[in-house]
Amino acid sequence: MSDTTRLPRYLIIAELAGGVLVLLSIVLINSHGRLTGGEDSHMLAKISLTAGILLILPAVITLGYRTLRAILASSPAKK
Repeated sequence: MSDTTRLPRYLIIAELAGGVLVLLSIVLINSHGRLTGGEDSHMLAKISLTAGILLILPAVITLGYRTLRAILASSPAKK
């Protein structure tokens, strides 16, 4: 079961970077009234959110694949 929970270091770093980018996009959207150039802020927030999601997806796919493989390996075969 430890194989399904342990991720390679590069996936963990990519997921952390993606989380930071998603948080940055939330901050940019919520600070719309305080910054000059609101349109630039929204565009930067959209780019940051998209890049953050793309960085998080490989870890999600890897964990999902490993979990599915572990579930299917432990299930009894039907006769």
